[in-house]
Amino acid sequence: MQALVDLVDSFTGVVRLVILAIFGFGIVVALFMTVTFSVVAPKVAEDYGERAEAFGDRAIEAAREEARARDLADDGWGYDQPRSHEGRSRDADGEAVGGWAEDGR
Repeated sequence: MQALVDLVDSFTGVVRLVILAIFGFGIVVALFMTVTFSVVAPKVAEDYGERAEAFGDRAIEAAREEARARDLADDGWGYDQPRSHEGRSRDADGEAVGGWAEDGR
């Protein structure tokens, strides 16, 4: 009977040790993740902030260029319609005579 009691006692000791090991591992992982996020998150936020600022600056510059082109077109200095024959030459009758990269076949 004493052997059975010792067997059950050692079994419960092993189960208790496994549970404590799992609990301890969980605490270590949680601490690691907390420290990692507290170090990495500000750096990531800073990088995305810089990217957003650069993107905003480019968008503002593009809007200014578009407004400038529109104003020039209104004054007659720009193109009001896009060129449909980009890269081609036209003769006096308006016929396409080809461009520098056109294949003559």
